[in-house]
Amino acid sequence: MSGTFMAAEVASQPGCWREAGAFAAANSGRLPAPGQFSFLGTGWSVGIANEAALKFREACLLWSESYPAWDYRHGPISISEPGRVTWMFGRAPDGLADDVRRAGGRARRHLTVG
Repeated sequence: MSGTFMAAEVASQPGCWREAGAFAAANSGRLPAPGQFSFLGTGWSVGIANEAALKFREACLLWSESYPAWDYRHGPISISEPGRVTWMFGRAPDGLADDVRRAGGRARRHLTVG
């Protein structure tokens, strides 16, 4: 992986957090609190997904899990249902967000999935 690619990925993150904050502020009180988060990644972003799940468990005391995105489709996607969020770090495999929605969950993006 080139340093340029990594720098571009890291530089894109503050915008995502601003977008998430604006969404939360605009929808405060209108959305149910999620009961579970699944964090997904591909390649190097699997490590970020693992850390995100750990931080949610430790700091928020929420049920959270992490998986490589390709593995998620082969079993863990079954926990996706209303009130649960699947959050993708990096580029998602084609059709993954649609699969999550069909299972009843909410697919959120971080970088490229929406």
